[in-house]
Amino acid sequence: MINFSKRLLSSVRLAKESVLKISEIHEEKSSRLISIRWNDGVEGKYPLIWLRDTSPDERTYSIGPAMKARNLVMSEFDPEQNAESIKIDESGEILKIDWKDGAKSRFSSDWLRFRNPSDPEARKLRRQVYLLPEDTWDRAIIEKRLKKFDFHQAMVFHDFLEAVCLDGISILTGAEPGKLGAVEKISERIGLLKQTHFGRTFEVATKSDASNMAYAHNSALPFHTDFPSLEQPPQLQMLHMLHSAREGGNSLFVDGFHVANLVEIEQSIKLQ
Repeated sequence: MINFSKRLLSSVRLAKESVLKISEIHEEKSSRLISIRWNDGVEGKYPLIWLRDTSPDERTYSIGPAMKARNLVMSEFDPEQNAESIKIDESGEILKIDWKDGAKSRFSSDWLRFRNPSDPEARKLRRQVYLLPEDTWDRAIIEKRLKKFDFHQAMVFHDFLEAVCLDGISILTGAEPGKLGAVEKISERIGLLKQTHFGRTFEVATKSDASNMAYAHNSALPFHTDFPSLEQPPQLQMLHMLHSAREGGNSLFVDGFHVANLVEIEQSIKLQ
């Protein structure tokens, strides 16, 4: 127990000593940038006016237990304003900027580091935090990591929605077979169901006299994205299998970004 306590205390001290500190700042007046250097050698360049716009002071933001709102009005905001003074506090953990309009900004080292526009590692971390994954998938990958959740437990939704954001697809199981209403029940917990010319929800069933490829029964549908021509295409689609076909009827999905990556590699081009 004594040895464990010593190791724990040592770890705490190490963590405290390893806090990233700002070691140097420089104002590039011609380009209106603030250059920041940390004690581990990483550097970042921040637009001066961006720092004023995001200042966490009370004049810029109303911060309270129930609300955080921006007070700045763009019609009154001076994009050419300058700082009166720019300093690092004694601890090296706070960047202090006093502005000529009277605002006083205090940015923590961690806050600045996380938002460092010059650091590829910070950009990668932001993509992870805001669920903008860089990883794509093919069949072998998605078969291993495809997330499945019980329909009833998934009413909490956090893990289900996170999986959809990261992989673009997730599966819910356990809804009552052949009974309508599961899609509405889930969707209304997430947001507003989008009205289309098919209605808020619609059923797809095979027809011998199909007037739309969705209802055709004698061939597979090609890979496609639904409603790309709409001004606001659906961001999330949910499919509920009410009655499965006796033979065939599989739903196939493709990661379009993975296809785009393969095209870039094979054709030596950059897609946008």
